[in-house]
Amino acid sequence: MSMVSAQGEQAAKAALTALDGALSREIHAVTDQIVACAAGIAAWVDYPDEDIEAVHPENLRPVFVQASQKLQGLLDRFDAGQAVTQGVDTVIVGRPNVGKSTLMNLLSGTERSIVTQIPGTTRDVVEQTVRIGNLVLHLSDTAGLRGTDDPVERIGVARARQRMERAVLLLAVFDSAEPLTGEDLELLESCRGRLALAVLNKSDCPPQVQPEQILPYISQVVCLSAQSGDGYETLRDALTRLLGTDHFDPSAAMLANARQRDCCVRGLQSLQEAIAALDSGMTLDAVNVCADSCIDALLELTGEKAADAVVAEVFARFCVGK
Repeated sequence: MSMVSAQGEQAAKAALTALDGALSREIHAVTDQIVACAAGIAAWVDYPDEDIEAVHPENLRPVFVQASQKLQGLLDRFDAGQAVTQGVDTVIVGRPNVGKSTLMNLLSGTERSIVTQIPGTTRDVVEQTVRIGNLVLHLSDTAGLRGTDDPVERIGVARARQRMERAVLLLAVFDSAEPLTGEDLELLESCRGRLALAVLNKSDCPPQVQPEQILPYISQVVCLSAQSGDGYETLRDALTRLLGTDHFDPSAAMLANARQRDCCVRGLQSLQEAIAALDSGMTLDAVNVCADSCIDALLELTGEKAADAVVAEVFARFCVGK
C-alpha cells in the first residue's frame, strides 16, 4: 500500500526499500545480538552443573550500547520518513490579513482559498494536500486569530484554535510590513516549544518586523512574498531542514508507522534499563529480564516470541538438556 500511495520519487524509493525487507534485516541484526546475550545468561544460570563459560557483565555492555544506537537511529529517522511518505499535518495560522490564504494558494498552486482585502474572509478550515520538494504537507488554512463579535467568524476562530492544537507543524504567518500586534505575540507564545516555522510575509514592503523578534519563540524564520512567490525556495529549504528531510536516505531502513515506532521505543527503553542494571551491579538474571523485554518488543514486528527465540539459541549453542 505504501508503494501504491507513494507521492513522489523519494516516497516510492522508500516503499521499495521496505518491500525489500530492509527494516526486517535491521531489526533482526539487533535482536540476534540480544538473543545471543540472553541465551548465554540463561544457559549459565539454569544449568550450573554444565561446563558453560561464565558470562561477564563487561562483555554484555558494549553489545547493549551498540544495539541501543541502532534503535535510536531508526527512531531518529522516523519523523523524516513520515514527512516524505505519509505527509505532515500542517496548519497555517495568524491574525487576519497577514496573507495566510495567499500562502495557501502559493503552496497549492491553485486559487484554493478566497483572498480579499477584507479582514476575516476565511471563516472555515480550507484543506489541501501539497508536495513541496520531497515533502508532503496536509495543509489547513484557518480563520484569522482575533477577538470578534461576529458569531460566524467566532466559530471560525474557535475551529482554527482547535485545528492548531492537534497539528504537527505550524506555519505561523506575520505581516512584516506592520509592527507585531498583541495577536501576533499571543500566537508566538502558542508556538513556543512546538514544531513551527515563522513566515514573515510581504517581504516586498519596507520591513517593520525583524527575524530577531521572532527567534526567541520560533527557531526557523523565513521572509516571503506570498503574492509574488519570491522566497518560495527559501521556505522549501527551511521546511526540509525543520522536518529533517534534507539528508533523507530512501535506501535506509525505516519505521513505517506508529505501531512499529512504539515497538522500537519499548525495545530501546528495555536496553537502557539493562545497561543501568549492569552499571548498578545487579545480578545477571535481573539483566536478562530487561533483555527479554527488549526481544519481546522487537519481535512483535515479525510475529515471533522472545521465549522461543532464546530457548532455540540455548540449545543451538550449548550442549545442555541432552
